[in-house]
Amino acid sequence: MAHLLHVEMLAVVRELLRKFLKPDSIGLSAKEILKTDVRCRDLHLMDKRLCVGQYCFSMISKAQSEKKPSQKS
Repeated sequence: MAHLLHVEMLAVVRELLRKFLKPDSIGLSAKEILKTDVRCRDLHLMDKRLCVGQYCFSMISKAQSEKKPSQKS
């Protein structure tokens, strides 16, 4: 069972890193992932793809306006 857990954990870590780093920069093995320099700005996704800061404001506003009247607080 432990060998399956390792595979699952690698998949979770890779999925998390894909939210911040370019997919081709993320290694397949645990050793390759550990060697990834997450501080290297060339590996980071652009802010527009992250939906952070000013880029997420319009998405948040749209989501709030689409709420049903019974869900508004």
